[in-house]
Amino acid sequence: TEIYTLSLHDALPISFHQHHGTHRLLLSIQATHGVPLGELPCREQEPVGGESTMKRILVTGASGFLGGRVVERCLHDQLAVRAMVHQPRSAVRLARLGVDLAWCDLLDADSVRSAVRGCDAVVHCAYGTGGSDAERTKVTVHGTENLAAAAAAESVERFVHISTIGVHSYSPPAQVTEDTPMQPSGDAYCDAKILAERRVRDWSAKGDRKSTRLNSSHRIR
Repeated sequence: TEIYTLSLHDALPISFHQHHGTHRLLLSIQATHGVPLGELPCREQEPVGGESTMKRILVTGASGFLGGRVVERCLHDQLAVRAMVHQPRSAVRLARLGVDLAWCDLLDADSVRSAVRGCDAVVHCAYGTGGSDAERTKVTVHGTENLAAAAAAESVERFVHISTIGVHSYSPPAQVTEDTPMQPSGDAYCDAKILAERRVRDWSAKGDRKSTRLNSSHRIR
């Protein structure tokens, strides 16, 4: 079992190309140690299907706090980025970075596959945020299913799923490993993340696919 505690000023888990199978990582996201926006390269993305060997990363939930930070880090590491966004009004900051924007509803399997096409890896930060508990759970769980199916269909090399330490309840054990069972808490967000993690685990088990599950513990703005 391999457990990692990471900050986003370190290398993203998509660079863990030497690992295989599914890994659950503990992630401490410290945005205060990140690269200032002004130091990020703002450039036009190279066209999909061209001769470039630059890795292209799809980031879902790219307009959110965590997803936006992942986009910035990818750009800093000279990776091409496709940023998936649900609402255009949320993409003002992303538009300044010169990334490839993909307007997408995670429940629309066709648009999800179009967004995934041409990408080498997926970092899945998005989850259901609007409507009732049932509606949010549907986006979190079925949206993850659609994304994983698209990643398989498009032969994506790595699928990174951002989850939460809350899948181990509000009072997780002091030592968490890949074998630590997930524990429903009754919280709609945490319980939906449990279901989504199981979907990613099942997806990874088919065809020896590479996935990484990140259980974030705290975020420093």
